[in-house]
Amino acid sequence: MPQKQPAATSASPRNNLELFAWEQLTKEGIDFKYEPYSIVLAPSSVFIEHEPQKFRQKTDKVLPITYKPDFVGDEWLMETKGLRRPGFDVRWKLFKKYLKDNNLNWLVLMPSNQAEVLTAVKIIKEYIKKKNESNNWDWGLLQI
Repeated sequence: MPQKQPAATSASPRNNLELFAWEQLTKEGIDFKYEPYSIVLAPSSVFIEHEPQKFRQKTDKVLPITYKPDFVGDEWLMETKGLRRPGFDVRWKLFKKYLKDNNLNWLVLMPSNQAEVLTAVKIIKEYIKKKNESNNWDWGLLQI
């Protein structure tokens, strides 16, 4: 099972979209943490490669695959993603699998521009309101 690791503290958003999301969440009075932890989606491992022609073996350490969510609240998460770097889609799929495997039925949003951030903030506010009204509200994995 993937494990949570303490994150290196990052005090402020790294790009304009994250800053915009931070400002909107704060403006709406929504409690959140920014990049509070990293989740190990696939642990590190050691790969042994045999090189028979050189009569030796080579050992390579494979680094873990981790994911650090941008904004985390009470059973909701928002990942702002303007520019997708190579490998993010695989990491995102592994993260959604992690949530499913661990029965974490969180509200998950991934806005990619300011208009989508505004929509995501409205959805989070409604989610919090409904969650406070009823413990049986089921939003599942919602991605905008």
